[in-house]
Amino acid sequence: MKLPAATWLRVVVLATALLFAAVLVYVYAIRYVAWLDSDAAVPALLAAKSLHAMSPVVTDWYYANGDVWVLTPHLIAILPVAILGLGVPALLVSTVIGFALEAVVLVKVYLRYGGELWIALLAMMATLMAWSNAHVAYTYVQLAYGFGTVLYLLTFHVFATIADDARARRRRFVVGALLVGVITVSNPTRGAVFLVAPILVGCAWPWRAFPVRRRFALAAAACLGWVVAYAVYTYRLAPIVTWSVPRGHVGVVLGGLKQIEANIAMLGRGLVLLCGGSNRSVVWAIPGLLILLGSLVLVVREALSRTFDPLRWVSVVVLGQLGVVLLPLLIANLLDSPEATRYLMSSLQAIVGLAVLIAVRTAGEVRRGWRPLAIVWLAALPIAAALAATDAAPTTTPQGIWRGGAGRIQPDGAELEKIADELVRRNLTHGFADNLSANLLTLQSHGSALTCHVGMYEFMMPLRWLGETSCYAADDLPDRFYVVAFQDEHERSAIRATLPVELERFSVGDTYEVHVFRTKDTSPAWLDLPILDRDLATFPIRIQAAHLQLRHANVTLESGQLVATGEPGTVVYGPYIDLPKGDYTASWFGGGIESTGQIVFRVTGATGNNPSQQLGQPVTLEAHAILRGRAELARIEFSAKRPVTGVEVVVESADGGRVSLSELVIERR
Repeated sequence: MKLPAATWLRVVVLATALLFAAVLVYVYAIRYVAWLDSDAAVPALLAAKSLHAMSPVVTDWYYANGDVWVLTPHLIAILPVAILGLGVPALLVSTVIGFALEAVVLVKVYLRYGGELWIALLAMMATLMAWSNAHVAYTYVQLAYGFGTVLYLLTFHVFATIADDARARRRRFVVGALLVGVITVSNPTRGAVFLVAPILVGCAWPWRAFPVRRRFALAAAACLGWVVAYAVYTYRLAPIVTWSVPRGHVGVVLGGLKQIEANIAMLGRGLVLLCGGSNRSVVWAIPGLLILLGSLVLVVREALSRTFDPLRWVSVVVLGQLGVVLLPLLIANLLDSPEATRYLMSSLQAIVGLAVLIAVRTAGEVRRGWRPLAIVWLAALPIAAALAATDAAPTTTPQGIWRGGAGRIQPDGAELEKIADELVRRNLTHGFADNLSANLLTLQSHGSALTCHVGMYEFMMPLRWLGETSCYAADDLPDRFYVVAFQDEHERSAIRATLPVELERFSVGDTYEVHVFRTKDTSPAWLDLPILDRDLATFPIRIQAAHLQLRHANVTLESGQLVATGEPGTVVYGPYIDLPKGDYTASWFGGGIESTGQIVFRVTGATGNNPSQQLGQPVTLEAHAILRGRAELARIEFSAKRPVTGVEVVVESADGGRVSLSELVIERR
């Protein structure tokens, strides 16, 4: 394919290149620290652990979402961390190197289809362009989705060249299978959805000049690579690594028509975010949405053409990937927020890149046909990208989970850097911070202050998520430890509910404050949270009534038991655990207290698109009839035909009813 000599197209390439370079300088040279959060710090932290273990896969780390980091960005960070030491400079260098490698691979792939370097460069820039705040977060600062886009596209390219070569040797099929296996071994489920299923779509497509034997050979190579990776993941990697608690964000549950309607609305909001409308009105997202729509039209047209060539093959497979990923998003509970549309980013990024190749070729055709659309789309590319890039800025006001706000929730990286320096100066080596700041503090202190994830609910909840497994071992705590929290009354109350009065409190800015505690004055019981549930649950689950994960309302604590005050309303509620499908019994143990009124016991939980529903029949007891001493007070049997989330066992008082509660037991029948 020859680049048309038209001056306007050269202007498009130059304008896109200048914009692309400007965003790179802005993100990496000016605002990089402002973009950092705990997840962004993981590649450097995991690289340091890999160096120590002399292995790409380390076992003393909480792996999340079912991912074992194998062929992931932490491998790129190993050399910078080895040379520069653990810290933000090493992370920045490794991120820039990773982004550059992605760009080089994309140019190499696109060059095969575009024929000229300028075309390949334009396609690469369109693929990696900062179309929104989310693209900067997940493609520039965290390489995850850009890295995935490149790996998937490279694999599709390899299979496309094999499909196009009637004389392809067996070793090329082996290379394809190995590529699928190496990528898939990190997460076979993701590999099946993002790689194998789209390749099978390509093999099953109604091509006119694609022999059946070669279709089966390509499909077999992809499936063989996946099977081997699945075996390695299941029998070699999964048993030796430590999983987060819970292992993933949500359990996948299929929904009904209401769920689909809600998902479609959420998808629309998410696409607006991906096209530059995260911090502004929807109007700002219109140019990006039009570019995306034009990309889909061009790639679909290519997929439906009559030719059989590698570009059409890749177009079909990428569209297949989009469909395979989109289907569960629409019919299940994965779209829990607009940002969840990031799961489509790899497919959409590849589609925009392919659209450039197709549009340039179409713009050079003599026949009019689609030529005007291609010209208008190419001319609009840098304009839409420039408008979208104005959304590519970090959140200006730091936001905690409880502060909400539009766009991504972002910590204050600059202030956290000062806190890290102060922690080192005060010789504070072990502590806790929210899920946005924990790993970042470890990174910014160069590993001197190990900071572990906690959630600030009604109490502090350890979050075993992408962090050191040694974080929550009471025996590993030094004589003092710290908690970094927002200067917010909600977070202060969570700390007070979990720990005694602090030894000291200090701050270095207006956003965070650091609470310091003497270890010997605190109970280590809270470090055992959360209660193991989902696939990690072992039955019976025994929960003391005074357990932190049970929320307390109208009660007093007496000799380790909770005693209802007799005030009307809720006595105890929680523990908000998730249970797999099955038959269960929830039993409360305790004793009666002389009083009038009633005590009501009930169980609720969420299944599918039902946010909260009653599980089993509530039990109502007359307070005066409850036996004294310790006995089983109430037993509620319930069944779950699908996984149930947020199980809540509630005890309520009416008309002055009082009761003493000692233990909740959940059994599987």
